[in-house]
This record gives sequence, structure tokens and C-alpha cells, in this order.
Amino acid sequence: PCWLPLSRRACIIPIYNAYSQVYVGVFNYNGEKSRDNFDGRVAIDIPNLQPGALMDITLPLRRYSRVYKRERCGSIRLRLQLEWTRGERAALLSYFPKNLSDIKNRIDFPDNQVTVVSCPDAKSFYNVTLTVYGEDIPGKSNKIMKEALSEEVKL
Repeated sequence: PCWLPLSRRACIIPIYNAYSQVYVGVFNYNGEKSRDNFDGRVAIDIPNLQPGALMDITLPLRRYSRVYKRERCGSIRLRLQLEWTRGERAALLSYFPKNLSDIKNRIDFPDNQVTVVSCPDAKSFYNVTLTVYGEDIPGKSNKIMKEALSEEVKL
């Protein structure tokens, strides 16, 4: 979801697996025609949240998902509350396959569970890509990745 500046911001995100991650991206809106400035992203692990507890956390924004950079990108304050509508037992059972064919499918095709995000235009698609992967998009080579790789080789 997107919000106007200084407005009350809240949303309900459906979570179907207890081992999921929720990605939050922060952008500066630059109008309909131009790309938005990417300020950073955070990934929230659902297993680390306590069901029923209201948590008010401040997380540092990061621009990259696979490279650690010390540059400060700001922070985001989030108020989270995890509630399982079908109960905690159903959430725990989401870790296990439902039948034997699910086990075979997970072994043969480990990436068969795909999340689809509907994007109405190229700008939305680009923003979703940055939110999930950060600026180090897989398959795209850039200077930051080359520097990080050379640092690892030196170690």
C-alpha cells in the first residue's frame, strides 16, 4: 500500500505461512511519470514476532539485500501485531506439507510456491523489485557487487 505524507498509515497483510517474510520499502514519490527515489528496505521475519503482542520497533533501512554497506539510509518505525485468524496450531502446521505429494513436489520442484504481485505499470514493477531485492537485483551486475566480491576474495 502507499500513503500520503503525514497521514495515518495502517494495513492488514494476509500471511499464509508462519515462515514468511514481509518486505517494506520506502520511496520518495516523484510523480506519475518519473521513477521514485529508493530510500531503503527492511525484511521482517514472521517467526521472530510474538503472536498477540503489539510491538513498536525501529529498523534501519538498507539499500542492498546481499551486500552490507555502512552507509546510513535512515530508519523506519513500525508498529506490528501478529494475529493468526485460524489459530497458532494452524500457523505451526503450515511448516509441514499437507500430504505426500506435497513432499515429492517440494523435493522435485523446490521453487513451485510462487507469490504473484500484480503491478499495473513498469514503475510499480520496478518499485516492487527494489523492495524485495534491494539495489543488487539478481542477474544485474553493478559496481557495488564487484567491490563486495573483491572484499570477500581478499579475506
